[in-house]
Amino acid sequence: MDQAQKVNRLRDDAVKHIFEALLLNSHLQELDLGRNSIRDDAMEFIAEVILRNKFITKLSFEDNYFTDEAAEVFLKLLQKAEHLSMTEFTIHSNYISEIKLQQIDLFMRTHARELQKKKRENKRQRSQSNVGVGNDAREESKMSAGRQSSGSLSRSTSRISRGGSREASKV
Repeated sequence: MDQAQKVNRLRDDAVKHIFEALLLNSHLQELDLGRNSIRDDAMEFIAEVILRNKFITKLSFEDNYFTDEAAEVFLKLLQKAEHLSMTEFTIHSNYISEIKLQQIDLFMRTHARELQKKKRENKRQRSQSNVGVGNDAREESKMSAGRQSSGSLSRSTSRISRGGSREASKV
């Protein structure tokens, strides 16, 4: 049997258990549920994960039985998810119109670019704050060293009086 003929045959009830586990997931980043028998009814289980899971970056439902109705729900969920870290969402080879597929693809491309931009900005801010912290630490070290040396000089000084004896005084 060649790769194109392999089918997993997971149905909506199995998807329910998988997506219940994904609500607690903090490690799984990629999930391919392609070539199954998943239908629109599974959306109730999938929806919460898309809205709440911050760790999945790639999700594939390629070659299932989703329709335009599910595609519309997917698109709304993807747009609504505040902490969406997903950069790839594949839903081709279902019963979804070309226009819905294009809308989802456009959203995902735009979202992926925004995530990359945020990532670069966060990296730049971290590097700038680390440089600032390093400079602040060096400045504090220099100032502290200066206080210690000037403090030790100002604590006690000695002078020789007119009579030749040494007098100690605090300054």
